[in-house]
Amino acid sequence: MLKSLLVASHGLLFISETDAPFTGVDAPAVPFASLDDAGVRRLAGRAATEPVERRSVDDFFRNAVTAQPWHSPEEKVTVKRYQALVALVHQTLPDARVYRVGAISLDVLILGTGPGGGALGLATKVVET
Repeated sequence: MLKSLLVASHGLLFISETDAPFTGVDAPAVPFASLDDAGVRRLAGRAATEPVERRSVDDFFRNAVTAQPWHSPEEKVTVKRYQALVALVHQTLPDARVYRVGAISLDVLILGTGPGGGALGLATKVVET
């Protein structure tokens, strides 16, 4: 599961005020079904006081998967890759949620239930000022 997500996201950069790659998250000892804000913060390596916001996978990726008339051929290819990544997330992690941790410089975790019930997915960084 994780390998297929890493292959699909390889070379993609999540665009915000910084461009960040995706990395894997494999936490078999952290049950996804009972993952709370404190657990999300721990997985992200963030302080206990950092805010945690939840979003749907589709909401988080909405701009990345939307083709625009002004996109170059390369940008159109990137949109198709993001569409394929989102489809794979839905297929392999049907209960996936997106957790945004922090303010301004955020850690983003795209997590669902992995084999055995642990949290599994991808992570990236977002900067929003």
